[in-house]
Amino acid sequence: FVVNNGIKPSKNIATVGIDLKQVGLVVGYIAGKMSKTGMAGYICAQKIKKYVEMGDTFAAGFQRARAEGKTYVAWTNDWDDIAKGKEAALNQINQGADVVFPTMDNATIGSLQAAKEKGVYAIGMYYDAYSDWPDIILNSAIVNWRQAMVELFMIVKNGKSIEGKDYLWDLNYPKVLNIGT
Repeated sequence: FVVNNGIKPSKNIATVGIDLKQVGLVVGYIAGKMSKTGMAGYICAQKIKKYVEMGDTFAAGFQRARAEGKTYVAWTNDWDDIAKGKEAALNQINQGADVVFPTMDNATIGSLQAAKEKGVYAIGMYYDAYSDWPDIILNSAIVNWRQAMVELFMIVKNGKSIEGKDYLWDLNYPKVLNIGT
């Protein structure tokens, strides 16, 4: 059995994931280099382990670029409510954040609207958001879940069995994960 984005493999269950900790570190560092205020915000819907870890590494990357830097974290408890996404971003921006990293689904639109209205930077997630928000996007963490599954099935096609372990794809697999514009 294979569980997409699972967290605990077992004897006959493999998990397929994407190294979001690596993403957080890289985009956090870029945010720290671009920030003028030394403050940034991370916005997510729910405290799911992989997203908590990504927020932690975003903060670590930001501080690697700016030792005195500060990051704010907001949990909206909603993946799709655009108004909640916007409210979370506005709250962080009003506290001085000049870079926001929203990692929700539709609620991300609200955070990006807030960033555009307030003239601050944002980081895209899942796809190259620069194409839709060129005025504010520093870069995007482009995640291709379909390709992650293809990579796993290529192991089988090449004659190996899928083991009960975590198959974690990272930036060494640019078809699965890369940092865009």
